[in-house]
Amino acid sequence: MNVNLQYSGLKLNRGDLLRRNQEELEQLWNHEQCRIIPVLENRNLFTLLSQEAPANKTVRAAIHTRKELAAYLEQAQHRTFLGFSADIPYFSVEVCADHQDSLTAYVAGKFIDLRSVGPQLDQATSSLLAYARALTYWQRHNRFCPVCGHHLLPTHGGHILRCSNEPCGHLIYPRTDPAVIMLVQRTSETGVRQCLLGRHPQWTGNTLSTLAGFVEPGESLEEAVRREVTEESGILVGDVSYIASQPWPFPSSIMLGFFAEAISSEIILDPHELAEAYWFSKADLEAFGEWGEEGTDFTLPRQDSISRFLIKRWMELQD
Repeated sequence: MNVNLQYSGLKLNRGDLLRRNQEELEQLWNHEQCRIIPVLENRNLFTLLSQEAPANKTVRAAIHTRKELAAYLEQAQHRTFLGFSADIPYFSVEVCADHQDSLTAYVAGKFIDLRSVGPQLDQATSSLLAYARALTYWQRHNRFCPVCGHHLLPTHGGHILRCSNEPCGHLIYPRTDPAVIMLVQRTSETGVRQCLLGRHPQWTGNTLSTLAGFVEPGESLEEAVRREVTEESGILVGDVSYIASQPWPFPSSIMLGFFAEAISSEIILDPHELAEAYWFSKADLEAFGEWGEEGTDFTLPRQDSISRFLIKRWMELQD
């Protein structure tokens, strides 16, 4: 099955071999076509579009040449080689907060949380910005060696952090935390196919979603699906089928999507995990509103999420 989920489908050649050659990386950084992805405090830079733009398009990713952004890069940190496309190298940097106002004025834009505008972007752009955000977040949150406490220094184009204490030399690599997300389904007593959706206690509004949770050490993905569903909802699960995955660098996860067949039906909530959960048929879901809408009993998850994809895929299979 060909799946095109937001924040996946990166079009760059990541250039692993180039990361090992500092001289070549400097040449790429100084290349006249070098493109920069600015990041500031986990937010990406966007140009705000005029009112003449389509209603569903309010921003455009602000990706400029290094020469165009030279005045804002002097104090930039966390320079990372992302890769290249059509011989154009791409780097991400975290710009200095002192430059925020002048930089946003220069691009007629704003630093924005990628999740709030992700659905407006094409897949290639959203994946590039998510990639840059993820690596910058990782570097910002790993400054000291966990072995000896010395500062960490970037190497391999920003993809490895090495302890500055040479006798230690400990290496830190970017991490991705695996999380399972599953649409639990069953056949009701009346023969109607239903799926289980719920709401986390911290969520405001009336959005319901598929269940999800992190994989624990020493646990297979299928075991994680069964454990999480039972812990959160009291539902026992039998067959588990992998469907698709989605990078979710908010801050550093990959969502592994499954369909799971329930072998029990009584919902027993863990109030720390779910405020509410119900079984829904396809007809029920068709009456749901869109994420962020008011005036409906329930709304579907946001468009850019794998939860929404799983629900949509399940509804298609009920025809």
